[in-house]
Amino acid sequence: MLIGICTQTEEVFRDGLDLFTARYHYNLHCEYFAWREDLLYRMKGQQFDVIFVGLKGAIGMETVIGVRDMDTRVPLVWISSEKEFISQSYRLDTTMFLVWPVTPEQVCGAMLRCMEKYIHE
Repeated sequence: MLIGICTQTEEVFRDGLDLFTARYHYNLHCEYFAWREDLLYRMKGQQFDVIFVGLKGAIGMETVIGVRDMDTRVPLVWISSEKEFISQSYRLDTTMFLVWPVTPEQVCGAMLRCMEKYIHE
């Protein structure tokens, strides 16, 4: 599975997805993007199985909107510093919304939820 991760904080994602791999024995290939433009450009030529957006503030929301404009079906996890964005996460049909700081266990749980959505579609 190909996972796209847009964040400037890679460590918690690496640890969380390593935990997921160890527990559920999935082979994950992760591509990390520090900037939203890089993720959105890559989406033009690559279909991701799951996308995580872990950017703080309005730039995170703009990234999620950009992802949804390009792919309405991909399981999408949005991690933000703004609790107020949770209502936007429903409107943008995210699979899960989390608030910074997050733990590797939360990342693992979010990936599991994405897998459940992915399998049922």
